[in-house]
Amino acid sequence: TFFMWVFVKWRPSLEFSLFSLKSMFKFGYKLLIAGFIDLFQKNIINIVIAKVFSIQDLGYLNRAEAIQKAPTQTFSKIINRVIFPMFSNIDGDIDKKVNDLKKTIRYTVLLIFPLIWFLFFFSKPLILFLLGDGWLISSKYLSLLALSAFLFPLESIYQSFLKSEGDSGSILFVDTVKLISMVPIVGIGIKYGIEYFIYGLIIKSIITHLLYIYITTKKVMLGFLSQIRLLVLPFFSSYL
Repeated sequence: TFFMWVFVKWRPSLEFSLFSLKSMFKFGYKLLIAGFIDLFQKNIINIVIAKVFSIQDLGYLNRAEAIQKAPTQTFSKIINRVIFPMFSNIDGDIDKKVNDLKKTIRYTVLLIFPLIWFLFFFSKPLILFLLGDGWLISSKYLSLLALSAFLFPLESIYQSFLKSEGDSGSILFVDTVKLISMVPIVGIGIKYGIEYFIYGLIIKSIITHLLYIYITTKKVMLGFLSQIRLLVLPFFSSYL
């Protein structure tokens, strides 16, 4: 900090710009609401499972979820730190932005899909190695949660892309749809069990991804099917 003050000539001024505040608030408040919606979803799920089932079931699910999220969320955070500045620095060159978006999706799925399949197929030995026999029930939850995590890093890519376009409204819209979709998902889980609840999460992740694809087609010249094709071959090749 000391050397920045010495070598950097820029100094903050005491001027206040109401115009800048309005523009930033219009963009930022929607992201803030979207963050609250995401936090509410996570907390309400834990409360419902603990109320309807048991603390033990919640513990098994949370352990499986923690293992599933360790690679996917870490990877998503890294993506956000890298690609948001990259997209933001591309000003006016739509072709370059589209190409960079396609490359980012390709590289991401090549890295993350094999890892997700690993969690799916080796959930049991992984749980035994990390947690021991007492947590073996978590393995079946981990396998299903892995399927719901295939598209999560891609969601971060689309969010970063939309942020770079200044479109926080679309992110809020998708998060609102996700919140509404949790109502039938929780209802199914209450009636049929935790496994069916996770099936609902898998369907929700697919719907979320399709929404982001549709929104992106309205922003740039990248067709709906073209974006689907970016996923199909890596999905099946990583399985094999």
